[in-house]
Amino acid sequence: MVKANKSVVQLSQVLNLPDAHWVPMHDGGHLNRVCRGRGELEAYVRVRKGAMFIPGREIEREQQILMSVRGCEWAPELLASDTARGLFLYPYYPGRKATAADRDVLLRFLDDLRQHDDAPPQDYASLIAAYRSLLPDTQRIAVCLSELEARLFWLQQDSQCLVHHDLHPDNLLSSSASAEGGCLKVLDWEYAGRGNPWLDRAALVESGLLRAEDLLELTPLVSQTLEQIRDNLRQASRVRFLLNQLWSWRVAMIS
Repeated sequence: MVKANKSVVQLSQVLNLPDAHWVPMHDGGHLNRVCRGRGELEAYVRVRKGAMFIPGREIEREQQILMSVRGCEWAPELLASDTARGLFLYPYYPGRKATAADRDVLLRFLDDLRQHDDAPPQDYASLIAAYRSLLPDTQRIAVCLSELEARLFWLQQDSQCLVHHDLHPDNLLSSSASAEGGCLKVLDWEYAGRGNPWLDRAALVESGLLRAEDLLELTPLVSQTLEQIRDNLRQASRVRFLLNQLWSWRVAMIS
């Protein structure tokens, strides 16, 4: 058994949680460590690796959002948290990564996000300004930032709502072997905030979980043509590419 992060063990002790053997689930990427509790406590914990500042990533906002969506079928239950250590504790949810077979529950999830239009914002202007101050002043980075500002401005401005901003299959867990009657759990809300819903729509289409045609069923898009939807998806995909490029440059600086 691999020794768990010290903060994980401390959190269990402080909150009087049942004994658990903490073992790594997976690497958790560049910025997080993820462990699963085995034994009396069936849970998993995500803890940050160090105090790395990444624009758009705010643990206090994540905690606030998780509390506000508590009770939604797709929301993970937050059992405990320690924002000072960047540590969140959730129940362990067995299941599989979402696939295109989960089309209906994914569409319901996107529609449900529209109900949360009072979420704390993901301020895109502040995010761009933060990257501009943190990254080297090179022509390549300047062009990337300028294009991002322009594309965010021209991207169709739906009524803003809660946006996850990091919807990829690893963060989408289906509880059923088939889509019928399955329950979706959406994990890792550290970049979430009120923003442009086209970014989440584009993420699901890029990953093959939805098709552009599927979005015609979303309540705010029923009057749009397929060509209009595809045009906005192209714009949103480019925005996502530019954001991911900036994120990669920032992580490379501090890894």
